[in-house]
Amino acid sequence: MSLKDKIRWSYPLPIAKLYEAMDLETEPRQRVLKLVDLFEGISSYLTLVGLATCLYHGLSDRKMEKLRSRLRRPSLGVWISLLRSVDRELQSSDIASLFPDPDKVYRKDAIFEVNQILVEITGVKQRKKVQLAQFLESVVQFRNKKIAHGHLLLHEAQKVCTLLESAINQWLEELPILHQQHLIYINPVEWQSPHFVCFGTNLNSGVSLSPFKSARDEPVTHGQVYLEQPASGYLIPLYPLFVFEKHYQLLYICAGFSDKQELILRCPYEAPGTEAAPPTPIPWEPECVRERQDRPDVLETKPGLNVNLLEKTLDSLLPASNKRDNESYADLLEDLIQFQVNTQQDLRTLIEKRLDAALAVDSQTIKGISGDFKDEYKYLEARVQRRVLFSHVGLVRGILRQEFDDEFEKYMKKRSEFRTM
Repeated sequence: MSLKDKIRWSYPLPIAKLYEAMDLETEPRQRVLKLVDLFEGISSYLTLVGLATCLYHGLSDRKMEKLRSRLRRPSLGVWISLLRSVDRELQSSDIASLFPDPDKVYRKDAIFEVNQILVEITGVKQRKKVQLAQFLESVVQFRNKKIAHGHLLLHEAQKVCTLLESAINQWLEELPILHQQHLIYINPVEWQSPHFVCFGTNLNSGVSLSPFKSARDEPVTHGQVYLEQPASGYLIPLYPLFVFEKHYQLLYICAGFSDKQELILRCPYEAPGTEAAPPTPIPWEPECVRERQDRPDVLETKPGLNVNLLEKTLDSLLPASNKRDNESYADLLEDLIQFQVNTQQDLRTLIEKRLDAALAVDSQTIKGISGDFKDEYKYLEARVQRRVLFSHVGLVRGILRQEFDDEFEKYMKKRSEFRTM
């Protein structure tokens, strides 16, 4: 399989999208601009994954804050500098490097040749040995002198275009982290004895989005993006540096910090102003993604609902007689999140507000049921005899209907139509 096909089918979504945009451009100067965009996209992706990995493996808050402080308003030069710093921190902590061989010397290959052209165009002095650091810095200087603060001439673009593309391709092939570790979005998580089953979207399928499913012994927080390491089974949480908006099918990535020290999230492969509104800025809180020390496979994240917690909460608030054996908690969880019921406290407040009315509807509905039950509704007979009808899921949907009225009815109608397609 060619590299282009590998990127199209098995590289992270933002990199594959940027590569596709570059590949569609034919005008030399515009193609060089797209190549530089791709180069910056690769650099920022590696940097943010590296930062998340540092957090996951417990790099000290002091070091993390030092790294984070450089992300205020990152330029390409800042991304490259931070990428190298993060990689050094990973190596010094005996964690796998982002680069297979950062000390490799390039000779008579695409990276070596384009480096010569770039230093010639920019007038920067070339070192005798061309290593990865020199190549990265040469692209930064080229971008600064000829694109950001200068004018890229047509003959310069023609001279550098093919070689720069070949060099970036060579770099991409030397980064196994891009296809051996998988970017995934998990939502929801269900208990299917004897495992927790994570469902979601594989964001490492190139320009496509494919379903994801994995069984685990412990639950993880749903609604977040992770870096999956198939060999070890680890899931490295990438929140809040990566956020997937499932309704618009867009991946948002940290693009710096606001004056209030909140993360600014942008979709790197959509033109500014054309993508859907980005998620609300998120405060930088390293502790929200740190692993729990006594159970390293369970992630300590923001207190969001999951299937397991939802069942326990309903058990504590709703009559036990209403509970059914096979409650569809995963479907209900999706409904709750749609209406911004995201935490246990949100759910508790809503139920306490509307429960009496929901139970009254349940009791009133029972009074109107009589006669024999057909085979497919035989399970209702015992419930009616106990003077209960709605299950725990049914009661909560009734509460949502009372709280959100027509908005909930429209949502359920669309949901039903979608599932019958």
